[in-house]
Amino acid sequence: MLRCGQMTRSFLRLDLNNRPLRLANRVRLELLPVFSRPSGLSWLRPCGREAWRVPAADCSIWQTVLGSLAERRLQALVVHSTSWRQEADGVVMLTHLAVVRPPADVPDGFEERPVMRCPLARGDPTSPPPHVEIEQVLEHALRHLAWLARDDREVASALDGLWHRALQAYRPEPMRVFRAPAHAVRGHGEPPRHRSSPLARPGDESRTAAQAPKRSAG
Repeated sequence: MLRCGQMTRSFLRLDLNNRPLRLANRVRLELLPVFSRPSGLSWLRPCGREAWRVPAADCSIWQTVLGSLAERRLQALVVHSTSWRQEADGVVMLTHLAVVRPPADVPDGFEERPVMRCPLARGDPTSPPPHVEIEQVLEHALRHLAWLARDDREVASALDGLWHRALQAYRPEPMRVFRAPAHAVRGHGEPPRHRSSPLARPGDESRTAAQAPKRSAG
């Protein structure tokens, strides 16, 4: 189930932009590097792993995300935190979509995979989906990026023509949380849509993330 809004300090006691993380052993970062080629969108993950996940170091989350990308020689164009979820062991996973320049060579230990479309995971109005696939997390992240590409001038200017054409296939959504209500007319009802503002970036605490899965990507 997608959740929207700024993650409060009272919950994780962290500042998503600049302050040191105090609960590093309870938080992990999920990085989804995505890039465009004439043949379509691709993403990277460690070989044999579901996704690229790193511990939240005792420093700024943004420093950890950008530093991890730089270590793999991936040049970030756009980085946004698109979702969060709580794993079965209680660890909170913060997902970051990173639009990067197409690498000349795939980083050692990583594999390039085509981006595949899929339906989002759905829970109910008060509970998350029982299971979420990483492809659903990525699908939600790209729908959110499609919205930002229309709503955020800086994001739009950072994306090239290949990206803008690719994102035309994605329905722009800040988030979609609930299923269609039971009383909706079949064939016409849609899940309620709720607006949120883009993710806060360093030096701009007024902007918030569209937080997705709370145990999901929805």
